[in-house]
Amino acid sequence: MLQAKKNNLMVQMLIVLVFGVIFIFSSRYAGEVVLANNGLGFDGKHYAQLASDFPNNITKAQDTKYFQRSAPAFIVYIVSKMLSVEPSNKNLIFLFSCLNLIFLLLSVFGWHRVSEVSGFNNFSNWLGFAALFLNFASLKFPFYYPILTDAMGFTLAIFLLLF
Repeated sequence: MLQAKKNNLMVQMLIVLVFGVIFIFSSRYAGEVVLANNGLGFDGKHYAQLASDFPNNITKAQDTKYFQRSAPAFIVYIVSKMLSVEPSNKNLIFLFSCLNLIFLLLSVFGWHRVSEVSGFNNFSNWLGFAALFLNFASLKFPFYYPILTDAMGFTLAIFLLLF
């Protein structure tokens, strides 16, 4: 039984990983991104600005909404500095897309834990996985409009089910 649950987790993570990689490449090479603000989107332009130069831009953040949701931009800023990646729109879109994929994979793990703790059977586990992850909002939108905080919020919500 334990091995079957481990297999479920691996298969579910593989499904999300495969779709995530496909959608990252479709956004990067086929231009499958939101058209507003050169692919940054509406709110995304603020997060991209934060991610491009976080220390200077966080002090200029006038809207507390963006300040409160700045964690993904901070992560992208740190990764771009560590990898010496230029903060161009295309690179920021790619980095946010990769971060969204990581958050989705963490969400799958979180769902697996919720399923275990709640005592769900195999069918319920897969039904919950399908409802949570096999939809536009989880599989396509984080890569079509990557510079948002939705994937992180979704991940936090999944893990909050454990409490």
